Amino acid sequence: MNKGEIIKEIPEDVVVEVPVIVDKNGIHPEKIDPPLSKRVVKFYLYPRMMRMEMALEAFLTGDRKELEEVLVRDPRTKSFEQVQAVIDEILNLPFNEEMKRHYNR
Repeated sequence: MNKGEIIKEIPEDVVVEVPVIVDKNGIHPEKIDPPLSKRVVKFYLYPRMMRMEMALEAFLTGDRKELEEVLVRDPRTKSFEQVQAVIDEILNLPFNEEMKRHYNR
């Protein structure tokens, strides 16, 4: 968690990945200096945080439409048909029966 505002430009309740020092006393995030630019925060971090929120919502509700929305907003996605095919392929794997039930309520 971004507790103590490890990255000052984003909220404390967001999980962050930053360099750390690990010793017998615990995990100590390194200071981010210089701070991230507003451009990086606005155009790189915020869109990812929004997709994370959408993915969490999809998981919590089991709403396949919400899951599709997450994937269609990904810049690597080529089409809505691709999104549907990927979800179907993943959900139809034999070891994903529980996930399939979760998203096909």
